[in-house]
Amino acid sequence: MASDERSRHLVAAAKALKNDRSTFEDHWQDIADVFRPQAFPFKGEQPRPGEKRTSKMYDAAPPLALERFAAVLEALLSPRNQVWSKLVTTDDELQDDVEVQRYLDSVNRVLFRVRYRPASNMASQLAESYLNLGSFGTQALFVGDDVGNAITYRSCGLHNILIAEDAYGRVNQVFRHYQFTAQQAMQAFVGRKEGAARDAAWARMPASVKTAYDSKASTTFPFMHAVVPREHVDAQRLDYRGMPLASLDLFMGDSSIVDEGGFRVMPYCVSRYTKNSEEIYGRSPAMLVLPGVNMLNRMKKATVRGAEQQVDPPLMTMDDAMAPFNLESGAMNYGTLNEQGEPTVRAFDHKADVRLGIELMQLERGDVRDAFLLDVFQVMMQSPQLNMMQLMEIAKEKAALLGPMMGRQQTELFGPMTERELDILTQAGMLPPMPQALINAGAEVTIEYLSPMSLAQRAETGVSIMRTLEAVIPLTQTEEGKGALRVFNIEETVREMASINNYPAKAMRSKEEVKALDEDAANAEQMAQLVAAAPQVTQSMKSMAEAQSMLQPGSLQ
Repeated sequence: MASDERSRHLVAAAKALKNDRSTFEDHWQDIADVFRPQAFPFKGEQPRPGEKRTSKMYDAAPPLALERFAAVLEALLSPRNQVWSKLVTTDDELQDDVEVQRYLDSVNRVLFRVRYRPASNMASQLAESYLNLGSFGTQALFVGDDVGNAITYRSCGLHNILIAEDAYGRVNQVFRHYQFTAQQAMQAFVGRKEGAARDAAWARMPASVKTAYDSKASTTFPFMHAVVPREHVDAQRLDYRGMPLASLDLFMGDSSIVDEGGFRVMPYCVSRYTKNSEEIYGRSPAMLVLPGVNMLNRMKKATVRGAEQQVDPPLMTMDDAMAPFNLESGAMNYGTLNEQGEPTVRAFDHKADVRLGIELMQLERGDVRDAFLLDVFQVMMQSPQLNMMQLMEIAKEKAALLGPMMGRQQTELFGPMTERELDILTQAGMLPPMPQALINAGAEVTIEYLSPMSLAQRAETGVSIMRTLEAVIPLTQTEEGKGALRVFNIEETVREMASINNYPAKAMRSKEEVKALDEDAANAEQMAQLVAAAPQVTQSMKSMAEAQSMLQPGSLQ
């Protein structure tokens, strides 16, 4: 099928983006060789499945540090065993609206239930994305809609992803190259359509794909998925032509369009670890220590070679010495002593100090650990004796180190991901009806992050509270300072500390429950006072009755 003007334009745009990032690909390949040998190569021929790719890697410390870095990012940014974000209203007047808060809580429960369904595969794909961030500095997470089943997540390899930005530095174009067998292509582009739509989809399939499908061949074919801003949006249309983003799947054999659709929200959540303002792709911790890692590999190779020479040194012999030598234990080697009984064979002593090589390698490994922030993460685990103040100080320092990176992930990864998820759930009718008060306020909500890293950023507030109380409490022991604590709202202080430390909300009493407890306590105290005063009241009533009876006519006779 011949290509049209749109497909030719998209293919040309993808080729231009590919050429523009060639320097990055050289850099990424150098990183993959020593940090992620299992990653798909950026240069050279397509590898065979199961092929060894560790020929340039001599030391395992760098890839292991990367694996730990990804695990720590997951634990600090998106731990799968807790709710790490929630929806909140941007209208201050609705913060205390019980109906609105219940609605947002309900939406959040649906959101996390869908995220962690077994079919969604989000946890493993996020872990892959964190590996891409640590090694290459850029990751792309595709949030798809498996209609009728679940939201699906797929971490896309950087080797086949091309991106472009708008005027504000936001990723607004994504091109993804991929391979499909004929059966997969039919399933993706024809399988779920019915009637005339199915016939049209079958007609768009290339002849080579149809032939392979009929013969059930396992040959793979090249395709490209392009998501770009739509040039002409028809606001009156309810189908894909009314959506702001165009989605086109192209067969790269002849650049023909095999499927067309659209998105209301960008399905590719592309984030960068750190980013130069003049570059599109991000930079990573692995890029910072790549020269040191290359040196580490050379030192490891030289140190191993030196150790081998010490354990199994080369032998020095005279010209007329008998050979070969039998180096097995208990072997007899004739002719290896001269007439004076001195050996005619000696081991070569190269005088190399292997310990120096080991010390230098430890220094380089320390730089790798620093780049991936592993030492910072292990402080709390290795120091269980620290008190609360010290732990909060460490959390504050850790948040300061990761603050810029975390802010970028919230802006480029988690924010767009949540927006895409809510769009899918809304169209599927899986969300509860929105309260009228929230609709009247413009239905604007934002995301509040509750991950350990987000809470650590708030540690400064907790530190200031603890420091203030530590300084003030001794003063309350003096005569002049007995009433000093009245300056503080202790109940609000406790709630703020509980929020900073992510204390479970269900384990805390609400303000209404505390007020009810206070009222019950006041009523109980009042009742106790009445009970205590009952004998006196009874005696007083008796005295009053006797006095009144004495004042009646005839009572004094």
